[in-house]
This record gives sequence, structure tokens and C-alpha cells, in this order.
Amino acid sequence: IDDGPARELVELKTSRAIQTERDRHLFMKRKIMKTWAQSYLANVPNIVYGFRDDDGVIVDLQRYRLHDLPNLAKDAGWDLKVMLEFLKQSLTKVKRIVSMQPGTVFKITLDPARKEPIITETDLPSFVRL
Repeated sequence: IDDGPARELVELKTSRAIQTERDRHLFMKRKIMKTWAQSYLANVPNIVYGFRDDDGVIVDLQRYRLHDLPNLAKDAGWDLKVMLEFLKQSLTKVKRIVSMQPGTVFKITLDPARKEPIITETDLPSFVRL
């Protein structure tokens, strides 16, 4: 939670430092798209990226507002309408599968390059107790 007056949720992320235009393009195309989807679904309005060097040391911090991400990534081929439709279709499929198998644990992997999520049955991690 941000300590500011609004006390909003903040997602903390790390990424390799952006050094070239290609790095920036790939960051916007791959990382920002995934970050947007995750934060959108969880209703987290703020994202702080720590950019790290090759030794893993944070060398820069950048704060993003969730609603600004689609415009920032527009030049990388990112389209908000396409992402919203992808999420709608993905969540519809997840709901259908989960409701048919109550009590089953699923791992859901979203890959923007695919039209549907990858859904596999899995075990709970050992540290989770029901």
C-alpha cells in the first residue's frame, strides 16, 4: 500500500534496465502488457518497476499508473480493446473449466501470443494448507 494520502495499492516489479530502443520496445510489448493484465484484474492502480543492472542491483525506479499503460505501449502494437477481449475470453474459459471440476487446483498460464489460456491441473504448493 502506498503511504501517500490516497493509500492505494502498488504492484512492485523488476526488470532489466532499459538501455536501447529495442529494450524499451520489448519491455512495453511483453512486460507492460502482462503487468497491465495482472494489475487490471487485481484492481491495482499503481505499478513501480525497479530496473536492475546485470548484477541484479536496482539502478532506477519508475512509477506507472495502470490507466496510462495502454497509451505508453501503443507504439509496441498494444491494443486495449484486444487485451480486454482476450481477458474476457480467457476468464470465460477458466470459469467454465473450474465450475466443472470443483475442488481441483489449476495452474493458469496466460500467453498473449495464444488465443486461449493454458490451463493445467496441479497440486498446491507444500506451504499452502487447506
